[in-house]
Amino acid sequence: MADLPFPTLSFIEREKKPREKGINYVRAPVLVGSCVEDYLEAYADLVDIFKISGKQGALMSKKSLLRFIATCKDFDVKIALGNPIMDVALSSGKEAVDGLLDDVINLGIEIVEISRISRSLDDDDMCRLIEKATSKGIKVINEVGVAFAHSKVSESEIFIERIKKQTQRFIEAGAWKILLESEGLTENIDEKGYRWQVIDKLISPLELDPKEGISLINGTQVSTAFSIKACIDGEILLKTADIAGALSVENSFSSRKVFRKDIHKLKDHIGQQISAANVYKMLRGSEIVNSHSNCDKVQDPYSFRCIPHVHGASRDSFKLSTTMVNNEINSLSDNPLVMDESTIFSSGHFHAEHIAQALDIISIAFSEIGAISERRIHFFMKGVDPLIPPFVATNPGIESGYMIAHVTASALASENKTLAHPASIDSLPTSGGQE
Repeated sequence: MADLPFPTLSFIEREKKPREKGINYVRAPVLVGSCVEDYLEAYADLVDIFKISGKQGALMSKKSLLRFIATCKDFDVKIALGNPIMDVALSSGKEAVDGLLDDVINLGIEIVEISRISRSLDDDDMCRLIEKATSKGIKVINEVGVAFAHSKVSESEIFIERIKKQTQRFIEAGAWKILLESEGLTENIDEKGYRWQVIDKLISPLELDPKEGISLINGTQVSTAFSIKACIDGEILLKTADIAGALSVENSFSSRKVFRKDIHKLKDHIGQQISAANVYKMLRGSEIVNSHSNCDKVQDPYSFRCIPHVHGASRDSFKLSTTMVNNEINSLSDNPLVMDESTIFSSGHFHAEHIAQALDIISIAFSEIGAISERRIHFFMKGVDPLIPPFVATNPGIESGYMIAHVTASALASENKTLAHPASIDSLPTSGGQE
C-alpha cells in the first residue's frame, strides 16, 4: 500500500494487485478528463474494478471512453460494464446482446455485471447469458438478491434459500464473482428485523462430518488433483507434439516414407504406431513433401525420422500413468478402514506412491518430447542449404533470426531434465519413524 498520511493508524493488509480476494468494486465517479487520473492517483492501490454505472458509458463519445479505459489500465484497474447498459440490450433482443458483448471485447472491457434490475430474467435465462459472456472470454459479476425491491419476499428463510440456490447455479454457469445486492439486505423483511442474517447463513462455518477434516488435509488428494490436470494437459501436448513434428518433417524436406504403417508394425509399441500414423496422415498431399520424393538423400536426422519412437515411448508411458491416476481417483484412500459395523482395519491406503510414480513417469515422458523438439530447432538454426539460411534469417550474420527462440528452447529443455528427476525415490522416514 502507498504511503498514507496517518502512519500510526493500522489497516488490514491486502494482497498486491491483481487480487482475487478483498476486491474493491467502485462505481466510477466521473469518466472524463483529468478527474479520472486525479482520483486514481490518490486511490489506485485501493481500487480493483471501476464500474461504468448507469448509462453514462453508452452516451459519451467513444474517444472519451477509450481514454478512460486506457487511464484505468495504466493504474492496473479493471473495467466493468454496469447492468443498465446490458438491460437496454436485453430489451432489444438476442442480436443486440451478442453485439454488446462483442463491443465490450473490442473496447477492452474485461468484466460485465449482470443482474435483474427491471428486466425480469428467470434463472435459466440468467445462466444462458452468463454462459454466453464467459464463452467470449468475458468475466461476469452476477448480482443476486431482491432487485431494488422490485420483488418481495415475506420470509427470511425463503429469501436465504433462494439466494443460495441462485448463487450455486450462477457459479456453475461460469460467473466469476457473486455480488450480494445491498438494497435487498438492508430493507425490512418482516417484523423480526433485517436481512443481515443472510450474510451469516451464506458464510457460516462448514460443519464437517467424521473423517471429512482429514480428507481435506490429506496430501494424496492434492497430489491426485495435480495428476488429473497433468493428464488433461498431457493429452493436448501429445497431439501438439505430433503436429509440430509433421511441420518440421515437411519444412526440413525430410521423407514421409519412414512413417509408413508397415514399417512401424515391426515394433509392437502402440504409441509409436499412433505417432507414426499421425505424422504420415498429416503429410498426405503436401506439395513440399512430393517435391523431393525421388531425391538422393539416404536418411534424415534422428530428430525427424525417430519422431514416432520418441513420441511413441512418451505416449505409452503417459498411458500407463493415466491408468494409475484413474485407478487412484476411483479408489478409497481412507484410514482406518471401516469394513462393517464390527470390523475396522488400519492400512495404508492414504499412501500416494502410485500418484508419485505416475507423475514422475509423466515428467520423464514430456521432458523427452521437449528434448527431441529442441534438436529439430537446432537443425533449422544450422540452415538447410540452399533452401533455408542459418537461423532462418534473411541476412544471417547481420540478423539473429530465431536464435533467441532457440536459446530459450534449449534452456527449457535443460530445465526439464532437472525437473524430470524422479521425486518418488526420495522418501525418508521422519517423526521417530512414524511418518
